[in-house]
Amino acid sequence: MIFIGDISLGALEGLPELINLPADFKKDYVIGNLEGQIIDDSLAHVLLNKSLYSAVGAFDRFHEQVNLKAVLLANNHIFDLGPDLQKTKEKLISSNILFTGAGNNIDDSKKEIAFTNEGVDYVLLSFGWEVVGCKNAEKNIYGVNPLDSTNIIKQISEIKSRYANHLMIVCFHWGVELDQYPQPYSVGLAHRCIDTGVDLIIGTHPHCVQGFEVYNSKYIFYSLGNFILRENYFLNKKLRYPGYCNIQICVKASPRLDEFKVYFFINNAFLNKVKFVGSFSPQSSDYLVELSKGFGEKYDAFYRVNKRKTLFLPTLFLNDSNATIYVKKKIIKLRGLFIALLLRFKLKRLT
Repeated sequence: MIFIGDISLGALEGLPELINLPADFKKDYVIGNLEGQIIDDSLAHVLLNKSLYSAVGAFDRFHEQVNLKAVLLANNHIFDLGPDLQKTKEKLISSNILFTGAGNNIDDSKKEIAFTNEGVDYVLLSFGWEVVGCKNAEKNIYGVNPLDSTNIIKQISEIKSRYANHLMIVCFHWGVELDQYPQPYSVGLAHRCIDTGVDLIIGTHPHCVQGFEVYNSKYIFYSLGNFILRENYFLNKKLRYPGYCNIQICVKASPRLDEFKVYFFINNAFLNKVKFVGSFSPQSSDYLVELSKGFGEKYDAFYRVNKRKTLFLPTLFLNDSNATIYVKKKIIKLRGLFIALLLRFKLKRLT
């Protein structure tokens, strides 16, 4: 089983080329984060300034190269083009691809996916964090499965009772964009999930690689970075990322989720290529080990010193009171609105 990062393909024309892609990606069970809806080819160039998306033709070509078997929909771009995911879900169903994490209401968004691979049974849940712009589903309102600690632990407990013999995978769309270290809230939540019975945690959203951790013999990969998320294309060709975001990883798990291989890719936006450059165990990759060195009892202090310096962006902790989290979320939302205004009046670049 292989986990890949953010997928947003745009139109078929100019689709980035995958170079030296290992054969495993064609034959293994691949799971990825689908950033944005799947749309008709005729709309691809019309919507360049609206959102992230994948046109049908580009998605089909990608699917020919990568044995995509399941996608995560709990992210901050899945509803950019509106609440109707019917066409996206129909395309996924016709392609025999499972999906989870977003829907017409809270019950729809919470639906797990269960599957068997290499003789082992798995169940998977996907959650999106309101703090990073995900729209929470409600009783009769569309959205994503909310990344809220109470909601998550309750769902994990319920799923464990119904799938007692399955290994459980939980995927989170979380973290600060471009920050190479996870927020303390994410680390604490990941530990709590494993204590509740989760066997593997995979993170997405920051658009860069973050470190990994082995907690109580279970692996946590906090962020895989992008896989194919086209730069200089979306949002009127203004979307681009710092150089360190060009390092991307995919994670191959053994059937029992106890051994891992990390595939490294380099994105070259100028040449429009994503190139495989090597694979390592997590522990033998100097790059990953360096990003992971702060984990432990003093991580909160480590994060305060090493986090990406971002103006007016509060740090969240799992032990924050509900009132404190509420205030911090409001600050983050106001900050997002302010940045949107700066972008609108071209006072800030999209990076």
